Amino acid sequence: PDVIVDSAAAGAVLAESGASALIWGEYDSGRVRVNTALPGMGEGPGWVRFLSSPGDLSSTINVDLPQEVRLLALTTLGRLYRDRDEFAAARNAFKRALDLQPAAGDTEAMLHFLLATVLERGDDRDLAAAIAEYSRVIPLRPDWVNARYNRGAAYLQRYYDGGEPDLLDAAITDFGSV
Repeated sequence: PDVIVDSAAAGAVLAESGASALIWGEYDSGRVRVNTALPGMGEGPGWVRFLSSPGDLSSTINVDLPQEVRLLALTTLGRLYRDRDEFAAARNAFKRALDLQPAAGDTEAMLHFLLATVLERGDDRDLAAAIAEYSRVIPLRPDWVNARYNRGAAYLQRYYDGGEPDLLDAAITDFGSV
């Protein structure tokens, strides 16, 4: 019931409640801020929107914020599942977040990247789908070297798993551009 004013207070509430995650924030006439807290991980990803005028507060809280909080919650939940090696649940969370069609290019790229990393893992891994997700990241953020490197590693693993020689060529191309 107390107001959460910082990440330390959020951590205390999270520990006391035993919740898997906590979303908290604040707003005033100049900005709207949303944060997350995860057990043992401190502050998670957050969202801040600066307002051009006090009149924007109502539309930001009632229109933009619900969509952004859903996106933030799904991303945080996906990361929590990924860290617990619950890859199928993480995939679902990241896919649902992408279904919300994030407006920010960095957010979309991050979600494709995170989805690719969990598609590579687990008993039901899908390297072809991971490669497709990394391929979606690269045009959005060509400077993210880890997307090319990880895609190269996925190509190489598919080649080792009995794939065609063109997979090896694709891996070499990606590794050569890192």
